[in-house]
Amino acid sequence: MEIGHHHDFGINWNEVVNNWCLGLLLPVPHEKAWEALEVLEFLWPEYLGEVLSRGQMGAFVMAHVIDNGLTLLACQDLNGFEGVLRRIKNKPLYQKLGLHLWNSIPIPIGNFLPTYWMSLPRLINYPR
Repeated sequence: MEIGHHHDFGINWNEVVNNWCLGLLLPVPHEKAWEALEVLEFLWPEYLGEVLSRGQMGAFVMAHVIDNGLTLLACQDLNGFEGVLRRIKNKPLYQKLGLHLWNSIPIPIGNFLPTYWMSLPRLINYPR
């Protein structure tokens, strides 16, 4: 399996936008987007390798990559994260690509906390 590095996408965010997003800016600050690529390199370089080996380019592809990186960045210090990441890495590629990580984060609304338990919490067996 190929290992990917953030610099494989470009030497800076402008190069990533020009080469991988086909010139379309993503609606995220370039510092955060670059940080998302860095955290993916650190936590899940195999995922970056998969993206590179597929060779598919475009803002849609990179939006998913950056979204996954930002999600891992936000969750990396949570208890149980290592187990979640290990299970995500062990899923087949077609399931990983369809996994939208944000769908599994609890979202507070009003004075109560409805929780949208989808894929990630089941992976670490949180009680409902």
